Amino acid sequence: MVFIQDQAFPSSHYTPLLIVAVEKNDEELIDYLLNRKANLVDGSPYENENPLFIAAVNGDTKVFKELYHLGC
Repeated sequence: MVFIQDQAFPSSHYTPLLIVAVEKNDEELIDYLLNRKANLVDGSPYENENPLFIAAVNGDTKVFKELYHLGC
């Protein structure tokens, strides 16, 4: 799994890169990560949200459908 480390809390807070990509609606990065078998169930450490939830809240139906189809 790919992570971005929160510099303020180097040992306790990580945000999975797939979460960041979905939040930013970066479809190219989302496709790249999904093709590399990124973890679909890990959520944001701040609000316990998974990528599917974030896509739904953002109204991103294309990403939502792709994640749903993959079993997220």
